[in-house]
Amino acid sequence: MRRSLQLVVAGVLACRPAAAPEPAASNVVVDDSPLRFAWPEGAHATVTERVLKKGRHATMRYRIVTQRDGEAVLVYYRDFAFVDFEGLDLADPAVREQLDALERQVAGAIPPYRIAADGTWLGCGELDTMLDGLAGILPADDLATFRTMMGNAKIRAVVDAKLRDVWQAWVEGWLGLSLRPGERHQGNSRIEIAGTVVDLPYTIERLVGDGAEIRLRATSELAGDPAKAMIGALFDEFSATLQTGDGAAKPDASAGMRALEVRRVHLREATLDPVTLLPARAFNRVTITVGDGAKTTESIESHEWTFDWNDGVSDRGAARAAAGTRDPARR
Repeated sequence: MRRSLQLVVAGVLACRPAAAPEPAASNVVVDDSPLRFAWPEGAHATVTERVLKKGRHATMRYRIVTQRDGEAVLVYYRDFAFVDFEGLDLADPAVREQLDALERQVAGAIPPYRIAADGTWLGCGELDTMLDGLAGILPADDLATFRTMMGNAKIRAVVDAKLRDVWQAWVEGWLGLSLRPGERHQGNSRIEIAGTVVDLPYTIERLVGDGAEIRLRATSELAGDPAKAMIGALFDEFSATLQTGDGAAKPDASAGMRALEVRRVHLREATLDPVTLLPARAFNRVTITVGDGAKTTESIESHEWTFDWNDGVSDRGAARAAAGTRDPARR
C-alpha cells in the first residue's frame, strides 16, 4: 500500500501546475533591453525531443508551425515521428507499423498552444480535441476516466498548466529578464491549486560563456508542508471527481499521502537568441522524491529539445532586423 501511495504522489506532483514566472522579474534589468518575445511571423522549426520517463528513453522529431490569429500566435505540432524508443527495434516491420499508427494518433492529440503577442501563455483552447485524439491511444476505460476528470474545471486547469510547462521552458520562463553572465535573480512564485495556495521560491541565472546566444537556468524546489498541502488538495480534487459507484466521494482520500515526505526539484535551461527569443536548445527536468520513513522512491522525468529553425528563419540576422536593432553583445 505504501508503495502504491508513493507512486500516486509522484504522479500528482508531476502534473501539478508549473509556477508562473513573476512579472517582477523585469526589475532585474541591468540595461535597457530585457528579453522579449519577437519570433518572426511564420516561424517554424524541426524539433528533436529526447525524453526520459519512468526509466525509459525515447527520441521524437516533429515540426512546430506558427500562425497569427489576430493579436495572438498559434503554435501547432506537425509530422510527429519516433526516432528511437528504448527497448524496441524500430527496424522491425511489426514494431514500425504499430509506431506509425501511434505517431498519427499522437500528432492529432496535441492541441495548439495559444500565445499572446508578448509571449505569455493564453492556453490550449482545444483540450476536447486532445481527448478525441487520445481515443486511439488509451484503453476505453482509461479514456472514460480521463473524460470524467476533464469535466472538472480545476483538473482541466492542471492539464493546461502541464502543457504550459513546455512553453515556459522554451520562452515564457525567461521573459523580462536582463542578466549579465554569472548574475542571478531570486524570486517567489505563488501557485494555487484546488483552492490551496503555496509559495515557490526560485532562482534564475545566466550562465557564463554563452557567446552570441544566451544560456539561462532556473531552479525551484517544493518540499515539506507546502508540498503536502498541494498534494493533498490536488488528490482530493481527483478523488471527488472520480466518485464511488454510489455517488459518494471517497472519504479522507489524501490522508495517507499527507503522512509522506515529498520533495520536487524542477530544473529548466535554455539557449536563446537574445533578440528574437528563438530557442536553440531547451531542457526541463523534474525530480520527485517520496519517502515514508522506511523507503524512498525517486522519479525523474526530463525533456530536452533542440531546434532547427528552417526555411530562412535560421537566418538570425534577418530575424533580428525584423525584431529590432538591439545589439546582443550588450547582454
